[in-house]
Amino acid sequence: MSSTFDCYNTSNWYRIYSPSTHSIPIILSLSSNENTTEANYSIYSKQINSFMQNLDRIPESVIFVRSFNCHLIKINNFFPFKDIWGIKKEKIISTYDIIDNCSNLPILSIPELWSSTMDIIYSSNFNEKSARVIICGPKSSGKSTFAKNLINKFLTQKYNDHETLKKMVYIETDPSQPEFSPYGLICSHFIEKPVINPPFTHCTLPSLLKAHFFGNTSPQNNPKYFLLCVNDIFSTCNYDIPTIINTPGWIRGIGLELLSEIINSSNCTDIIYIGSKSSFETFDIKSTLPSSIKLHTLSSIQEFFNVSETLKINKSDLRMLSIISYFHSTNISESDYPEWNFNSSLLSMKPWIVKYDGNLNGIDAISILDATIEPDDFYYAINGTIMALIAIDIKENEKLWESFIIKSKDYLPTLNLEKNPINPKHSQCLGLCILRGISKESKELQILTPINILTLNKYLNSKKKLILVRGNIELPASLMLDYRKDSTTQVNWTKAPYISMESGGLGSKTWHPRRNIERTTMRI
Repeated sequence: MSSTFDCYNTSNWYRIYSPSTHSIPIILSLSSNENTTEANYSIYSKQINSFMQNLDRIPESVIFVRSFNCHLIKINNFFPFKDIWGIKKEKIISTYDIIDNCSNLPILSIPELWSSTMDIIYSSNFNEKSARVIICGPKSSGKSTFAKNLINKFLTQKYNDHETLKKMVYIETDPSQPEFSPYGLICSHFIEKPVINPPFTHCTLPSLLKAHFFGNTSPQNNPKYFLLCVNDIFSTCNYDIPTIINTPGWIRGIGLELLSEIINSSNCTDIIYIGSKSSFETFDIKSTLPSSIKLHTLSSIQEFFNVSETLKINKSDLRMLSIISYFHSTNISESDYPEWNFNSSLLSMKPWIVKYDGNLNGIDAISILDATIEPDDFYYAINGTIMALIAIDIKENEKLWESFIIKSKDYLPTLNLEKNPINPKHSQCLGLCILRGISKESKELQILTPINILTLNKYLNSKKKLILVRGNIELPASLMLDYRKDSTTQVNWTKAPYISMESGGLGSKTWHPRRNIERTTMRI
């Protein structure tokens, strides 16, 4: 990502991840007006200070590189991410070569038109009102790439006499590949630092403002609830600072109608459309935009970046990568960088034990999105699945809430969301968890989650109701295995629960109904 760092009188080390799943980062030196002969090297470590003091000539810039020994490197133990960090040290039999020709490498160079458009939006933010930018276009056109570069421009560059911005707002309305969260969520964040790394390195909900669990990769499963979630996010993000809104790549038919609704309710100042000329010709919204909204059209990223040169990882694999990273993270808090624990599999980690029945219950209800399931069948439908932990403010309607809950034969408090949908205005998704097991005897749930303990205690001690909701987020099979050996907690992995290697035959796969399609003969 394009970002400018002013390293004068600062001792910051910047973490840079460079997996083969994404483009290779480029580090360049920019000219500076600072007097380097008077730089304060004492703020650095003794080794760096000594090195700089012994130089015969003060260089314009010096780049120090070191390994920060991040545990995330062990994510390559999971299939199909074996070689995303390159060749292992013990397999290297030669020194590094200086490469003169980089034409075959996956290096992303930002085109001039993209840069000039960012300059226009950047300057208007200071000369007019705060920028509120919507980025739209077809799938894989480069919307997230443009968004991250625009974020970095706002957070790292000065404008005339103005200081660099301290923070801005990023709103993610694309549940399929969000930047700062696992997939299936619609959320908003305060962004205070440049974004220079792939999504799976910061998908732990940093500086979260508001989040809703949508539970699917596309708005097509429930367009009405999708808009309710998006509008609630907009209503809670009316800050007088730059705001960037990323949108789904579904821009035809109902998808175009949803995008139009997003634009109308966003109060945006600029719209960035990224795509081919042919796709822009079918972009019908442009003729109905108010004159106050500036429309910028840019070429797709595929026209100037050789995506095929990166590792053969598809979107589904990238979503799996974020899920694995999320559940192995150990420090979802206000710290500068997340940390991970890959020394043990999730199977060997101690779960949280939460009551679901009685006076001291921690979970008040359990539900399933887009499905009508009998309460007595919930035990089989939720055990061993990924679920969202959602806090709901029921205000003074305690009796009304209790009337919605139906106890199963195992005393599970079930909630039918089709009859009683969650109101986004009164709810907040805290994060995801894995329901590892259910104890019928003690009426307890075993939960694995990286959600910070302070956040959990805050809501457990509040008057809000905590519910678990299952969506269509699949639990990767690799998370259910002990990748370090051929067994799962001393049981052969072929005999592990919830895992089947057999082909079920016709009708054995998951049924995915579409609820927003009508027959041609029924249209008026």
